[in-house]
Amino acid sequence: MLTRNGKRIHARVPKHQAHLLDDLRAHRDQVALLLEKRELSALLPNGTRIVRWEPKAAPVFLTHYDKVTNVWVFVLASLRELEAALAGKRWQSGHRGVRELTDRLEQCGLYVEINYPPARLRNG
Repeated sequence: MLTRNGKRIHARVPKHQAHLLDDLRAHRDQVALLLEKRELSALLPNGTRIVRWEPKAAPVFLTHYDKVTNVWVFVLASLRELEAALAGKRWQSGHRGVRELTDRLEQCGLYVEINYPPARLRNG
């Protein structure tokens, strides 16, 4: 079993598979990226999926005069805002629309796909 805690990766493997730890160490960066993607997938709003996860190194300067110093924290907050925007709760999305939020995520390296229109479009 693999888990991630910040930049550290924890692995629990049976003794007869301990040889796999060397392979995990050799591919640590790729494993960390896969674990991050798994964590992000669990946090995505319903109806969205990750297309690509290539996190940018901080600081990331967004096109709207913003500076991101912690990409992971920014992505988590933006996913919560995206979920609110998809539900039609613009006040909880910082009054940002779905396109603006997905654009902000892309600028930090998270590319998501929206599989259905926002609630306000479906119902209205």
